[in-house]
Amino acid sequence: KAEQLYEENFINFIHPEDYDWVVELWNNLYQGEIFEDIEYRIIKKCGTVRWSMFSWKIINDENDEPIGVFGKQQDITSRVEKEKILASRAQKADSASSSKSDYLANMSHEIRTPLSSIIGFADLLEHFPDMEEEKKNQYIKNIQFSSKHLAKLVNEILDFSKVEAGLMDFEHVELDLPELISSVIDVMDARATE
Repeated sequence: KAEQLYEENFINFIHPEDYDWVVELWNNLYQGEIFEDIEYRIIKKCGTVRWSMFSWKIINDENDEPIGVFGKQQDITSRVEKEKILASRAQKADSASSSKSDYLANMSHEIRTPLSSIIGFADLLEHFPDMEEEKKNQYIKNIQFSSKHLAKLVNEILDFSKVEAGLMDFEHVELDLPELISSVIDVMDARATE
């Protein structure tokens, strides 16, 4: 009977989350099954959790009656912990790669706006050379703003590489928010008019 195999009470050391399925495997030994390289956790008497790899086989006497179990056990805690570290690093690398792709895709979209603005205002200046001086100056101002914005976006892309290399420096810059909003409206208004 299976109870005969519990004399050493090893099941008392099985981690609660692994207990049910390990005991089920243990009971199935009597069906003639051989279990090799089964990995589960045990809790030592001191309370630490260790990963173990077991292989079991029932031992029968000359009458084919079970008289014991032959087993081998190996502490694989170090290997499991290394595998977890590698898996965590791989996940972080995948996440970083995904973030980088998202960032570059977003930047690609962001670059189109000032480019379109520069092209649009330049076209207007070319096709309407006799326009009012005030309007012409406004268009030139919009081109200058969009050019600076484009240069800033390119710098941000370059800064992204610095962040990856751990070389990024942060700086505090004063910002005139009303002027910025007004400039953005001028640029987007021209884009919307197109």
